[in-house]
Amino acid sequence: MSKALPAARIVATDLNQAMLDVAATRVSSGNVTFRQADALELPFEDQSFDLVVCQFGVMFYPDKVKGNTEARRVLRDGGHYLFAVWDRIDRNILSNIANESMRELFPDNPPQFMTRGPFSYYDPEWIERDLRSAGFNDIELDTITLDSRSSSAEDGARGLVYGSPMGVELAMDDYGPDALDRVYEKVLKAMREYEGPDGFGAPMTAHIVTAAK
Repeated sequence: MSKALPAARIVATDLNQAMLDVAATRVSSGNVTFRQADALELPFEDQSFDLVVCQFGVMFYPDKVKGNTEARRVLRDGGHYLFAVWDRIDRNILSNIANESMRELFPDNPPQFMTRGPFSYYDPEWIERDLRSAGFNDIELDTITLDSRSSSAEDGARGLVYGSPMGVELAMDDYGPDALDRVYEKVLKAMREYEGPDGFGAPMTAHIVTAAK
């Protein structure tokens, strides 16, 4: 965003301060500041911003309407609220592979992180209803399909299995000391189907939602 809008003043927020600490080492623009914030209680005055953007975070809000209401509160009249959320999990091949692999490995108690978290907020009617409940009326939703790319199936599987909160759920619910390794091997095997000379590639689909105040 800072590269696309070099003159804009950008306040980047996250609930997790550690995420902001890492981000601050990767962005050098003097127009970007970082601040820890809860999306349900934004620490900003009314009508402070022209644009509020949330990238793949709204689905994690405990109260979507409250989060949307806060976004509207800090927007100036004529401002826009823009966010991205994943479409259904079966339209996101890599994540669906991981989800189905866990269901097959642990049929009596399948982990629910994928469907309960990242892919839980895919219904356009639900999204629009929550926005209208927060006071937005001018709403647009576009569904976009692109390729999920990785240099190899191995790299993609490793990042998804060992580098996501999915591993936390497997550890907390005591699926066994080798649970992550078992999931990784199963995911990797399934991902090989989508690997070619240029690495791994499979469809991923998300909703891009824009609401104007």
